Amino acid sequence: MAEYFPVVGNAQKGDIISYIEEENDLFTVSTKENDTKVIGVYSSNPTLTLNNPKVGKPVALQGRVPINVVGEAIKKGDYLTASATAGKAKKATSSSFVVGRALEDFKGGSGQIICLIETGWKNLSTSSSKQESLTDTFSVNSNLQVVNNMAISENSKVYITFKGDPGSRHWVDN
Repeated sequence: MAEYFPVVGNAQKGDIISYIEEENDLFTVSTKENDTKVIGVYSSNPTLTLNNPKVGKPVALQGRVPINVVGEAIKKGDYLTASATAGKAKKATSSSFVVGRALEDFKGGSGQIICLIETGWKNLSTSSSKQESLTDTFSVNSNLQVVNNMAISENSKVYITFKGDPGSRHWVDN
């Protein structure tokens, strides 16, 4: 599934496309490693498009799409993130914003593989020195939870998973 976006610059089919923060409705080829502004991939042959094909380039937002890759070997199932090479993805080796998952192996270097678009932040840390899993429960009618752990610092990322009624209202603050 793709949508047409006004893309500035020299975009090649399979390139990662990002929004331009300072511009309204203007997009460009990603040039930043682990780019958090990624919206999708310039599609070579979208099956379904959602808007006017006369304006812009088709950018895949969901589904399978060929993606340009560089760098180390990639295995089917690995997450892909933006590389520092314009428009190209690389294997995500640490927690970062990803564009999707590889649906085929890649031997390394430069080329193109099929990617399942799945944009968003992925916590890929697996080392016990980098990530620690804690389980705790808020008391009924409590609005404060203190976590006493020396591994957590001011710069740590803490992820909270709510269990129970998904329709209930939750508030998470600093």
